[in-house]
Amino acid sequence: MFAKLCIGALVFAGCFLPTAIFAQVQASTSASTASSVQDTRLVPVHAAICDDKVVDKTNLLFQLLANASPTVSDPLKYALKGNWFKLVTDENICPKFKGCGPKDAQAVESVHLNYTVFVSDGDRQGFYRASRPDITVGQYFQSADNNVNPIYCTSKDESPATPPSSPLDVNSSVRVRGVSDDLWIPQKDPLFAKSSSASANYTQNESGVPTNTTTVTAALGYDIPLLSSNAAFSHEIIPFAATNTSLTDTHLKPRVLAPTNFVAGGFLYDANIQGINGFGQLIFKLQQVDGTTMHSELTSVQTVFAPWLDAGATAPFPPLNTMINIYPGSDLFPHVNGQLLFDLRNDLGFYEDRGNPAYIAHNKNFDRVGSRFGYAFIATPSSLPTFSLSVTETALYGTYGSYRNLSYFDSLLQIYFDTKKYFSATLEYTNGRDENTYVITHDYKAGLAGHF
Repeated sequence: MFAKLCIGALVFAGCFLPTAIFAQVQASTSASTASSVQDTRLVPVHAAICDDKVVDKTNLLFQLLANASPTVSDPLKYALKGNWFKLVTDENICPKFKGCGPKDAQAVESVHLNYTVFVSDGDRQGFYRASRPDITVGQYFQSADNNVNPIYCTSKDESPATPPSSPLDVNSSVRVRGVSDDLWIPQKDPLFAKSSSASANYTQNESGVPTNTTTVTAALGYDIPLLSSNAAFSHEIIPFAATNTSLTDTHLKPRVLAPTNFVAGGFLYDANIQGINGFGQLIFKLQQVDGTTMHSELTSVQTVFAPWLDAGATAPFPPLNTMINIYPGSDLFPHVNGQLLFDLRNDLGFYEDRGNPAYIAHNKNFDRVGSRFGYAFIATPSSLPTFSLSVTETALYGTYGSYRNLSYFDSLLQIYFDTKKYFSATLEYTNGRDENTYVITHDYKAGLAGHF
């Protein structure tokens, strides 16, 4: 069954590859005509945005747009008719303004966050100084005059701009994560920092009987954007393969295989639908999971719905899932964004082979409903290493099958030493029954990991 699903994935990818190429060509054409921004750092060199001794507001706005994730949709760009400042001066631009797509509200919020980072980091690095650092991005762009609430270009400047970025510095179609659930997050999305990382760890214990453990966790996917004729709806499909393998070898003893070991393959479908106060995200994940220790074969369908609410609609309370600024940053501490996580989910599974006798009693067809909730903090570059922290609890109730109550707690700290957030030192604590393998875990992990 696993081989059949993999073959089906290749066929499906082949059917939609022309669509993906067409969509990417369109995106490249739009980007080349919108702006000539070459230096895509949040704090660029003076030559990119300065007009004499002050920041040129139009150039700065295009700079912020170039770093927005997700990007502003083409229908919204056309609807603005050149009035770019309206994106940040109109507090209710999405979804009320004509042309707003399902992710445009999030894109505009990203511009707001990028402006806050630019002002704080520009001052900290000594390259820019805002005359009124306390005003909002909308207040700053209210007037097109560069000398109204100016941001000064100081005498200190960087070395020449960095060379053009590599393909991995943009939203690559190829994605590597620790778990397949995170494959929908693009590389330039601020949420990328908290997405899981693929890892390979080797530990050896020489005290007493020599023992070593090798662990590999990874998910590989390929993003295929799907065309939509409705500006309020966007979607994509991501064929993927994933594995989780842990092997323990002890001197003069048989190798021990962790019961959580598996290989999996399938599709992740991600859709976004614009609403009045945000947008709704709907995810379907169809996968075949082969338990390599249990020798089981499971076909599962996971459905997830997450409401991404606008910050203005929930004030003074934090919005669900949408990131907000928690700390603006300083000379010592980074800029920190926060996220309140919440979704509703359903897991449906059918065993073609329940596996070895030791696992047959547990491996029964099932249907489980519940939620994943928690919080996350994401730090942007500063004089300190940046980090992300996510803490989640998955709580599911089984309407039939084994495990009436499934609970899984996961706390993950990732400390990044590169500005692209590709590689990190990780600390993780998990406790509960894993949602994919349904095996009890109670682990502390520390190591090096990477994702893109």
